[in-house]
Parts: sequence; structure tokens; C-alpha cells
Amino acid sequence: MKGIFKKGIGLFLLIGLFACTDSSTDNVTSDSSLKDTLFTFIQKTTFTGIYDTLDYTLLVNSISKEQYQSIGASFSEKERLIRDTICNVKEEGCMEALESYYISKFSDKVKRKGETLTLSLSDGKTITLTNNKSDNDSYEVYQFVSLDQNGYFIVAAFYMESYAYLLINSTDGKTIRTIGYPIFSPDKKQYVAGNYDMMASFTFNGIDLMTVSTDSVISNAKIDFTTWGPEDIKWKDDSTLYVKQKSQIGDDLKEEYNYAAIRIRRRSRI
Repeated sequence: MKGIFKKGIGLFLLIGLFACTDSSTDNVTSDSSLKDTLFTFIQKTTFTGIYDTLDYTLLVNSISKEQYQSIGASFSEKERLIRDTICNVKEEGCMEALESYYISKFSDKVKRKGETLTLSLSDGKTITLTNNKSDNDSYEVYQFVSLDQNGYFIVAAFYMESYAYLLINSTDGKTIRTIGYPIFSPDKKQYVAGNYDMMASFTFNGIDLMTVSTDSVISNAKIDFTTWGPEDIKWKDDSTLYVKQKSQIGDDLKEEYNYAAIRIRRRSRI
């Protein structure tokens, strides 16, 4: 499996999860928003439904491919275009070429020397992440991806049979690990990460919802949809996600794609 994770950017490791069950939307904050025509009739099928966690209720409803595409490309879609341009569709050396491109945008704060990636924090300290390419469970390789507008370094981490993304606070170095590339909401107060892994199941299949506090990011809910996984995910607005859903059906495990809007409702803590 190691070769898979050494090439390109994947979607990443989850530690722990909340079980999700279909239920009603009682006690969900802002019930009036549920009157949105898109969410009036939710059929509980393989690709739609209502999901509850401790902190959230999620309403999943089908949309058209055209609706999904109407709000621009997702990070994964943009990254694929960058990768194809830089690597010229070649795999050998692509990971290194991509990282050099990403580092060039933040060269005053990010350095790569051999196997060591160094991140400079605003408090004057540094964080170093050193690759270990041994052929055992100690294997770990880091790839810098971005410094986002919330002030977090985003680093991909590849392990022997799994992967993750690290969100590292550029002020004090506080780090949270998530299952996929963390995308902040339009108001920059939330992150969502998604990952598809229904076949091998080396990593978590679903989404991770996180909130931004004054000095850290907190993971509030990790949701496994079980019958499908998010291949691509993006924010429509501060409470709605658009998702490209992927599943594998039948004895031949044929890939099937659908599109959905996910309305996020935070539960009242009163």
C-alpha cells in the first residue's frame, strides 16, 4: 500500500468517530431554515437522509450535477488541474514537484531541506517534520500544501497504510489531525474535511466538521455515511455543503456518482 500514499495528495486519517443514526430534527437550531424548498421532502434512500450526531443534525438531499458545478471547483478539482499541469500527468517525482510549487507561495515561512520540512511560527519558533521512509510502521512522509487565510499551515501526512492532513496553527504550533483537506467556510468559522474509502477501509469514510475558536480548531463531529463517501466537497454557504457522492455497487463494484446538498444544523446547547 505504501506506493499509493507516496504519490500525490490523498484524503486522510480519522481517530475515533460518532455513530450516526437516522432520526428527527427536533431541537435543531433555526428550524425556519428547514423550510428551504430543497430540503422540504427528504427521501431516505442510499444517497439521502437525516443524520444526527451529538452536536449536529445533517439533512442530505439530492441535487443535480449542474447545481453542484454552479459554485465553482472544489479543492480536489483544482488540485488535480495543478497536478496535471506541473507533473504533465507523470507520477514519478510529482509529489516533490507539487510541494515545491506550494512552498514557493510561502517561501518566507516554509522551507524544505532534504527530508525535513520546517515551518516558521509567528512567535519566532519553528516546527520541523522529518520524513521517515523506512519499510515498516514507522513510515511517515510530510508534504506542505498551504497556509490558509485563517493562519493555519496545512500539511499532508502519508503513513504506511493510511494518510491524514495536519492543521497547524502558525502562531503557536497547535495541531489537529483530520481525515481530508480542511476547507474553511465563507465566514471562516468552520472547517469541513471529507474522505472516500469504502473499499480498502484503511481510513475513515465520511466527513469531519470542525469549528474555529480563538486560538484552535475543534473537531465536533465525524460522520460516516456508510453507503457512500464524499469524493469532492465544497461550501455553498456557511451552513450548506455541496458534495460529489461516490459509491461502488453490484458484484462488479461499479462506481456510481451522485450529487447532494448537506444542510448543517448545530444543536442548541440550552
